[in-house]
Amino acid sequence: MSSSSTAAILDVITQQLTIYAGVLIYSSGCFGNCINIIMFGRRTLRSSPSSWYLGASCVVNLLYLQSFLINRVLPVGFQVDYSRLSTSWCKFRIYYGLVLAITSPTLVCIAVVDRYLLSCRNANLRAYSSLKIAKFVIPIVIAFWMLENIPALIFYNFNASSVCTYNRPEYTNYTSYVLAPILYGLAPILITSIFGLLTYKNMRQQIAPSSSRERRDAQISSMIMLQIVLIVISTFPAMIRNIYVGITLNNQKGPSQLMWENFFGQIVYIPWYLNYSSSFYVYIISSVVYRKQVKKLLMKYLLCGRFSDNQMLTTTKGSQTQDASVQLKRTYG
Repeated sequence: MSSSSTAAILDVITQQLTIYAGVLIYSSGCFGNCINIIMFGRRTLRSSPSSWYLGASCVVNLLYLQSFLINRVLPVGFQVDYSRLSTSWCKFRIYYGLVLAITSPTLVCIAVVDRYLLSCRNANLRAYSSLKIAKFVIPIVIAFWMLENIPALIFYNFNASSVCTYNRPEYTNYTSYVLAPILYGLAPILITSIFGLLTYKNMRQQIAPSSSRERRDAQISSMIMLQIVLIVISTFPAMIRNIYVGITLNNQKGPSQLMWENFFGQIVYIPWYLNYSSSFYVYIISSVVYRKQVKKLLMKYLLCGRFSDNQMLTTTKGSQTQDASVQLKRTYG
């Protein structure tokens, strides 16, 4: 089989996988993150600092999924590339995606650290787990990554082939050796794994929770523990790929090698997007309390909708009966 035929087959596989997996990730992620935002905003959960971090990460996830749709699903799956609209849009869509992509895992990492602090016996360490600190840290994290990714607004531009990309050696080295393999891959895995294990160790040494608040905190901890597993599984393939790209950055590569590298690069990033779309389903699986609360929430809206329809029907029938009585009275009265 010639290289051109192989490339055509790989393009079709990438396109179809992006369409089906991308649409599924996008639709399920939008639904799940919306439910999470509602749940973490309820009175029973918003008193926990971790709920603020997780709720903020869900807002960022919801915004990032729009970037995922525009930057990957439409160009790869449907050959609709909005980056070619203008130079300003070329720069902004990359900047927007980079800021959101790194902000969400950062907030999850902070939530894991917060769970560790709350599980410590040392009262001084537990004091750092507070709503006041959470409300201060969240905007600081967002502002930090907005400033850190400003070079994307400067270096991204159209090349000779009208592709939105960058061609600056210093920025290439930064993205290949620091941004992609470490900040997006290794750092979230290490932080969540280390502090997750420390939290689990502290929780095993504690007695069973007795109060409702302690049970709620234990449920949040179990939710975060399973999310750590998801982060490790979904991030690891992309991290290995990014490390490989950094190691082989200056190597001479043939067309066949570039073709296969591009194909596997597209494939390994599909599970990576699960970080931004599957937290709701992780929480549903890991927490009985969260599952019951979501069920009550959905039933409430369904019953409210049905009650409104019934009430409207009853009101309409009552109005029609009253009008008929008035008409009879006028006719025979």
